Amino acid sequence: MKYIVVGGGPSGMATAISLSKNHEVILIERNESLGKKLLMTGNGRCNILNNKNNQELIKHIHHGKFLYSALDEVNVSYLINFFEQSNVLLKEEDNGRMFPVSNKSKDILGALTSHLNGVKIHLNTQVTDLIIEDNTIKGVMTSQGEMLADGVVMATGGLSYPMSGSDGVGHSILNNHKISITDCYPVETSLISHEAFIQDKILQGLTLNNIILNLKNNKNKLIYQTNGNLLFTHYGVSGPAVLKASEHVYHLLKKQPKVSLHCQLINNETRESLFEKMKNYPHRVDKFLMDYLPKRMIVYLLDELKLKDLPVLSHKEIKKLIEHLFNFKIEIMDVMDIKKATVTGGGVSLKEVNPYNFESKRYRNLYMVGELLDCHGEIGGYNLTLSLVSGFVCGRRVSLL
Repeated sequence: MKYIVVGGGPSGMATAISLSKNHEVILIERNESLGKKLLMTGNGRCNILNNKNNQELIKHIHHGKFLYSALDEVNVSYLINFFEQSNVLLKEEDNGRMFPVSNKSKDILGALTSHLNGVKIHLNTQVTDLIIEDNTIKGVMTSQGEMLADGVVMATGGLSYPMSGSDGVGHSILNNHKISITDCYPVETSLISHEAFIQDKILQGLTLNNIILNLKNNKNKLIYQTNGNLLFTHYGVSGPAVLKASEHVYHLLKKQPKVSLHCQLINNETRESLFEKMKNYPHRVDKFLMDYLPKRMIVYLLDELKLKDLPVLSHKEIKKLIEHLFNFKIEIMDVMDIKKATVTGGGVSLKEVNPYNFESKRYRNLYMVGELLDCHGEIGGYNLTLSLVSGFVCGRRVSLL
């Protein structure tokens, strides 16, 4: 049988690899090369997987329960073995994040493309529509003309980084054929703040390491907590901790005009232990804080609290400073546009998709995989994991037909 896979990202390539073992496969990619977005991930290092067991993976993936059946077929161990057999060794870093030992995303892309020898690849080709007769897929319309097939797999990605090819065209095509698309929104994106220290660029370019970030609503209820690095930018804040929280900030901003990030700048001390150390410290407080924070952050905090020039702090002043260290607030007004987000939230409603083989419930022989679906993970390799899992499982199970 002949199958067309639309989209040459990780999920599309994984699908094509599995399908090509038993069928003729045409892989259509709108760009001049495959895996354009893949090469950009992890700052070129490519956090390809997260090495957690199935139960833990599902906890870190939005609508993760949809993947129960797929993960029974293809799990992280399967994927690690796939790359090792493709001569790409992986290494595990913090929180289960897995990278190629070489730290080069091109090696991951090379491993995938090395298995596409039997696949006909059409580059610089745009799919514009689906050919459907009697609720059955017959092929696709492209910028190069009509292409017929026994089945079509849509792996066109989401809306983030449109310059890489993920511009929502796949969603539009499917929506035109009455396939339900949930609202799409930015995930893993930077946050916009109008705080004076942001507007005046006082802290721009400064990174705070391993802070605890608490997201609270306007009733002071804790919505989300995470930890990691925070980076001050010219428009607001970024960094791993912010990227993890951004999805929750987005949803909260739908309910209230602004959101406060409550940052604990020192996470290896309690208020009490810090107070005891500071009150007994024989030198200026700025020297004491050098063991915990960058100098520029110390200068800013002491200046804001009008403690900058005091040689000795009273107990009351120490407590005031500690409160700011444990609850440094940053007001957020907006999130960056979805085009600048790393991941797209939302997509094809999972009510439209059979979790066994990712086939459309509306049209026979139409399949949908990867970031196109309303299924995404947190930062840390979860999204590429689910892209590869959905692609390999779709291809393997469709090959059994």
